[in-house]
Amino acid sequence: MYEEQSFEVIMQRMLNRIPDDIDKREGSIIWDALAPEALEFARAYCELDSVLNLVFARTTYGEHLDLICESHGVERKKPECSIGFALVEGVPNFINTAPVEIKVLVKDKVLKFLVVDEDNKAIDLVLPQSGKLKTKLLCTTPGSIGNIPPNTIELSEYIPGVEKVYNTEAFSSGVDEEEDYPLLLRLLEKVKNPPSSGNKNDYARWAKEVPGADYVKVIPLWKGPGTVKLIVFGSKGLPVGQEIINNVKDYIDPRDGLGEGKAPVGAKVTVVTVKIKPVAIELSSLRVRSSYTLDSVKMAIKDNLIKHLEKILPGEVVILKSIEAVIMNTDGVLDFNTLRINENNNNLVTSDEEKVVLQEVKYIE
Repeated sequence: MYEEQSFEVIMQRMLNRIPDDIDKREGSIIWDALAPEALEFARAYCELDSVLNLVFARTTYGEHLDLICESHGVERKKPECSIGFALVEGVPNFINTAPVEIKVLVKDKVLKFLVVDEDNKAIDLVLPQSGKLKTKLLCTTPGSIGNIPPNTIELSEYIPGVEKVYNTEAFSSGVDEEEDYPLLLRLLEKVKNPPSSGNKNDYARWAKEVPGADYVKVIPLWKGPGTVKLIVFGSKGLPVGQEIINNVKDYIDPRDGLGEGKAPVGAKVTVVTVKIKPVAIELSSLRVRSSYTLDSVKMAIKDNLIKHLEKILPGEVVILKSIEAVIMNTDGVLDFNTLRINENNNNLVTSDEEKVVLQEVKYIE
């Protein structure tokens, strides 16, 4: 808006107000006296441009966006800690008093996990007569970094009475702080669809207010009058952990139909997440350009297919022609003969509870 207010423009405007019988050339006393002020005015105009952007939701960011959202009753979702189960082996009947911390090295960073109960409160670690115990652990560092895969936990520090700790299942429900763009989308959604008495937009908005629930599909009357089904999924359409499912349920409808959450009296809400639907791509007679190697092209095809499938949300269709385009637009691909998805030559249709994920790319000579 103020781009035209440059140093040169402001300086010339100031010089124009000085009588012509006074020396105004660059280097003169007048020019040297006005130049610092003109430069400061130009900088002030630049700052005004930035300030103007900060007052509109679409162009602001960070804490300034938080303030705009707060005026509409929308808050940035806080980070959440990951939760999972681990097997502990050690001295029979040994008791470690709370809090019991298990330190794990993940991505060159030491994470601490607390032994907790069903309510995520720190408890004593009490090994039974067998010396083996399956216990619930809570990562003390909020965010997705605590969503560790199976067989990741290894003790990095001695714990009295404990010989071994390992996890056979992945940890989940760790969520990073909400970024600006999804927060903006939630704000615009609320402004465009003001709160009502419990319509589909209300249920979608309520679910998205829970950390980790990035997307939701609302199915009204799925089991008759008064029933609502919410299919919740996280970033890139992937399934969310049971903890997030429980949080959505508790936030909207803790006890069916009693109106103790966001949902009105009489509404019985069921919350589920999506299931992974593997996608196998079969490609015949792949030919690559002379300046590329076959292995590098195959790796690029796999990466591009993964990115393409990430954009397909549950309930959407995997279009065969789109897969062909992804492959042909991969650097180094010259041509191929046939393409099949899950052993079929047709589009792949998914249900509202299925999220497609690339399983493999098979090449046939």
